[in-house]
Amino acid sequence: MVDSIFWLFFAFAAGIGLFFSMMLLMRPGKLKSGSKPLIFILSLFSLTLIEYVIYWSHHRQQFPHMESLWRIWTYCYGPLLLLFVQKGKIKGVTALHFLPAALLLLSWIPFALLPTAEKFAHLQQHSVFSSQLGRSLRLGWLQTPWLLLGHQLLYMMTAAWLLWRKKEQSRLERQVLGLFAFFWLAQLSYFILVRFSFFNSEWDYMISLAMTIAIFSMASMSFHRPEFFFIQQLISPKKKYASSPLNENQSQLLAKQIQDFVEEKNIFLQENLRLPQLAAELNLSPQQLSQAVNQAFGLSFSEWINRYRVAHACELLSQGLSAKEAGYQSGFRSISTFYDVFKREMGLTPAAFGSTNNEQGSKNKKVKRGESLPE
Repeated sequence: MVDSIFWLFFAFAAGIGLFFSMMLLMRPGKLKSGSKPLIFILSLFSLTLIEYVIYWSHHRQQFPHMESLWRIWTYCYGPLLLLFVQKGKIKGVTALHFLPAALLLLSWIPFALLPTAEKFAHLQQHSVFSSQLGRSLRLGWLQTPWLLLGHQLLYMMTAAWLLWRKKEQSRLERQVLGLFAFFWLAQLSYFILVRFSFFNSEWDYMISLAMTIAIFSMASMSFHRPEFFFIQQLISPKKKYASSPLNENQSQLLAKQIQDFVEEKNIFLQENLRLPQLAAELNLSPQQLSQAVNQAFGLSFSEWINRYRVAHACELLSQGLSAKEAGYQSGFRSISTFYDVFKREMGLTPAAFGSTNNEQGSKNKKVKRGESLPE
């Protein structure tokens, strides 16, 4: 019964992974450079989980063509991780990174072409990649667990080194590398424990759990943080508000009133501040407030408010407050959001900004609280 629950859970995770992979790939023109390798990792994790579920549920006879494909996919994970970090595409020399996977795929094809009955007979005596299939290649050494782990470790360390050398690392890159490291450690623990008599060779749930966590994490990020995957298309304010009764001059005057009110009352310090709330205080509709801010400053409402918060945080950091205190006192609801916004606006972390101010004193980086409007 417990095993059945695990199978269903992992099958559900695989379905989620394939669904989100297809949904993301259906918008190729909007995908950021380097997003496709991550989506392919998501797809391969899902396919591997499906193969594991077939194995655990004893349905191998119904799906013999899925046998041992996970070994091929395993040699794809490392190169795809490297491509993701480098934000590159598969071309030329890059394709050579997938040579081990390509060789295993070539040796798998003769098995795939066998009739179903012959597949069963072959599996009873040989492995899928057995050289006894005539045209198959002698690639048994590529199947060894330690080579598979070493291959992934090499690419993971290379990706970590490239990230370490980068001046700016995105939150997504750090999270993906962390998830990959967890997946690698899960495999390592399995291949070590399987050598002990007390360990059941079918207990590779940790590997599946690691892939499941990666699938749900990436699927969640694609839903809640689409800017990690997609290029944000800018819409011209004039075209966006072409049908609005508020003309550009009225919008500028309104923006000045909004700016004065926000700066006088320090509205941006309210962590639960929302556009409809501010619009109600100013006796405006949310559409009017949004249009005025967007046309005058070229920013969304949240981006505009966050600039005020970052400027206030800079003042607090200059006074010696910690990054955590400065973030909360500036209106940010979470420290992770504060760090992301601050680094995007200032080009360095709050901690680095604070230490720079302590060292240089009056040479602090000048911060603008907001864009000034023409008189």
